[in-house]
Amino acid sequence: MKLPFYRSIQKELERVNVALHQVFEEEKELKIKEVLTYLLDTPGKRLRPALCILSYKGCFENESPVPDAVIKIATSLELLHMASLVHDDAIDHADIRHNAPSIYKKWGNEVAIAMGVYLYSRSLSLIASVGNIDVLDRISVTVTQLCQGELTQVMNRGEVNLSIAAYLDILEKKTGILFATACECGVLLGGGTSGYRADLKDYGTTLGVIFQIIDDYMDIMGNEKELKKEPGQDFELGEITLPLLYLLETCAPDERAGLIQLIEKQNPESLNTLKVKVKDSESDHKTKLLALDYIKKSQDSVNAT
Repeated sequence: MKLPFYRSIQKELERVNVALHQVFEEEKELKIKEVLTYLLDTPGKRLRPALCILSYKGCFENESPVPDAVIKIATSLELLHMASLVHDDAIDHADIRHNAPSIYKKWGNEVAIAMGVYLYSRSLSLIASVGNIDVLDRISVTVTQLCQGELTQVMNRGEVNLSIAAYLDILEKKTGILFATACECGVLLGGGTSGYRADLKDYGTTLGVIFQIIDDYMDIMGNEKELKKEPGQDFELGEITLPLLYLLETCAPDERAGLIQLIEKQNPESLNTLKVKVKDSESDHKTKLLALDYIKKSQDSVNAT
């Protein structure tokens, strides 16, 4: 289901889809083109392009045509997002993406890694064609932070002493940063004020963190029907996410060793036991409360614009 705000930018998002097709149609190698066509046939929500376009339009009091430069940057952000997902699936050995077999599952790890790099390169070509040094600088920093977030998360797998602050920092870099950058690029291209840019940067960051907290919660507490995939995929990789961090933080001292043993087993049986323990503890409430706190922050950022 499309979110209501999509209706106001339907024409612009269609231009993004056309631009994506044009980028992929330039590829002459048929085997590469097959993978690219598959990516287009299994699209995501296009949230990052939408945020870029909406942020640009917000720079003007009256309805203003959206120039090609904005569409190109919105498209480049979607390519960056696609690249990060392809690499995430390779790193996580994930079989499903957007209710279909992932690139990793369908073509293997080597193709997934090379395709992710390919998508990054096509994104950078689009960004360069716009010729806006501020946008280029912002996105360059973003790619670095995306990689930092992913590396930090992978290198902290199994780390039961991870702090809540460190966990949230990973979420901001891994997910929040690209949402924030989409908003910032729209403002930069629209010539908006520094205050407007700062507020929308905060909004994008908090929105990304909300998405990831919910995703992490559902990985532990959701079911296959809700997720449209097997729950516990992150858990079985050793990801210590917010519900488990709160569970370890709030448990009685004599329970901690037993909980750590369950977490370290990383199997469906231990997940089911932990799910009950999360539900029966403060962890469930505290996770939901933090998500609501971030929702409030995102609303405050928008209201400040």
